[in-house]
Amino acid sequence: MVVFVDFADDTYAPNSPEWPIGQAPIWVNNGSLFTPTAQYSEVAFNPEPRSVSDYFWQMSQKSFDDGLRIYGDCFYVQFPKTRQQVFDQNITIDDATTTVVGILDNQIDFATYDRWTSRERFQHNYAPDGVVDLFVIVWRNLVKDLVANTPFRSGLEARGFGVKSAVGLAVNPVPGNEMPRLLPVDNGARSIYTEWAPYAANGFWQPYGASIHMMNWLSDIGGALVHTRSNGIYDGVFRELIHEIGHHLHGHHRQSGAWSVLSVSDSRSYAMSAAELIDLGWIEPVIIRKSGTVPENIQLGDLYTTGDVLAIEVESLTNPLNVDKSTPEGLYNSSEGSKWYFVENHQMISPYDFTIGRLPVWGSSESTARGASRGLYITYNEDQIGFARQHVQSASGEFMWNNDRNATFWGRSNFPVFERLEQTRSDGSTHSEQIPLATPRDFGGPVPLSVFPVYLMWQGGTAVEKQLSRRIARRPP
Repeated sequence: MVVFVDFADDTYAPNSPEWPIGQAPIWVNNGSLFTPTAQYSEVAFNPEPRSVSDYFWQMSQKSFDDGLRIYGDCFYVQFPKTRQQVFDQNITIDDATTTVVGILDNQIDFATYDRWTSRERFQHNYAPDGVVDLFVIVWRNLVKDLVANTPFRSGLEARGFGVKSAVGLAVNPVPGNEMPRLLPVDNGARSIYTEWAPYAANGFWQPYGASIHMMNWLSDIGGALVHTRSNGIYDGVFRELIHEIGHHLHGHHRQSGAWSVLSVSDSRSYAMSAAELIDLGWIEPVIIRKSGTVPENIQLGDLYTTGDVLAIEVESLTNPLNVDKSTPEGLYNSSEGSKWYFVENHQMISPYDFTIGRLPVWGSSESTARGASRGLYITYNEDQIGFARQHVQSASGEFMWNNDRNATFWGRSNFPVFERLEQTRSDGSTHSEQIPLATPRDFGGPVPLSVFPVYLMWQGGTAVEKQLSRRIARRPP
C-alpha cells in the first residue's frame, strides 16, 4: 500500500497536473502504479501496462508459479499541521510518519495488506503473519520551496525533512527518539516494519514486511511520468519505486554499466540485469564451465521475453543456480565471490529494455535509438560480499586509464577527463564501467565513466566528448 502526503502550506508547483496541493495525485485511483487489491485473483493477473506491477510481472517472465504479482492500493492524506507548526513544535519526520499511519489506522483495515509470511529469502507462505507486507509513504514536497540556509528550512532538515528516499520508514534524525522497529496498527493486531535489515545477526532472513519512504516526490524524484534524468533514463515515480522495491528483493546497490534495478547512478535501462534475474530464480542460464565444452549450437532469444542467457564461467566458483539464499552470501553468489560472463540478446522488445537515447514517449515500443542498440551483448559480472558490479564488454577493448586533469562540462566544474593508455586484457577497464583512480576527485570514490551516455577523453590537448560503446555485435531484429 502507498500513502501520498502533502502540507497545506506547500507552495512547490501548486497546480501540478500530477498532484495539485490539497488533492489526491493522479496515481491514487487509476492503477498506474499497482494493480488494486480488489482485482486480486489466484488465477489471472492483468496489470496496467507499464505500471510497477507490470514491470515485476514481466521481469519474472509472467510465470504462473514463480512470477511476482504485486497488488496495492493508494491513499491520500493531507498532514494535519503546517510545516511552520511542525517547526515550532519540534516534530521530526518519524513523528510525522507515525501521525500519518495513525490517520490511516482510523480509516482502513490493515489486514488487507497482511497476506504473506516470509520464512526466509524467497520462501513465503500465503498466510498473514501480523506484519504489513509493504508500506510506502510518499511526501509531495518537504523543503524544496523554502529558501536554503534559513533557520526555517535548516531546522526542518535537521529533523529529517531533508533526507533522501530510501528503504525503510525510520529516519531517526534525533538520537534517543528512534521510531520503533514495529509500528502497531489495527489495535496492535498487526505492525508495520519500519527498518531495512533483511538479515539478522546470525545471517538468516528476518520474517518481516517491507517499507519505503520517498521524499520530495515532485522535485527530487520527478513526479511526472516523463521526467528525464541526465543519462537518458526516464526517472520519477516509476524508476524510484522499482529501485526501492528492488532493495527488498536483492539487497545493496551494485555498480552497473547498462541494466540493473539497483544501480547507484549509471544504469541506462529500467530492466533488471541477467544476474539479478538469475539471483531471483526468474531465468535459468545455460552454463559453460571453464573445464567444459561449448555447445556447437546455442540459440538465444530475447532476454526479457524468453529468459535465454548464456553464463560462461570466469573462475571455478559457485554455480549461480545453486546458492544458499538463506545466508548473506546468497546475495553475492558465494562466500568466495564469483565471476561470470553473460551473453545476452537484447532485441528491445520489452518497454523496459533500452540502453541509449531517449524514448519520445515513455514506454514507446520503438524509437531510432532503441533500434540502433538492438543486438548481442556480453556483460562481465563480479559478485562478492558487500560488492557487486557489472559492465558490458566493449569491442573497443580494455585499457589502462589516467585522469590528471579536469574540465567544465554539462554545467559542472572539475569534471574528470580521461586519457587512454596502454591496452591490457588482464587488469584493464572498458569505457563502460567505473574506473578506479588513485586520487578520487569530487565524486568521493571511483570515478564512474558511465554516469553519462558520453564521457570526456583527452585528445590532442583538448577534452573531447566520446560516446560510450556498449554493443559487441549487432544482429537484425
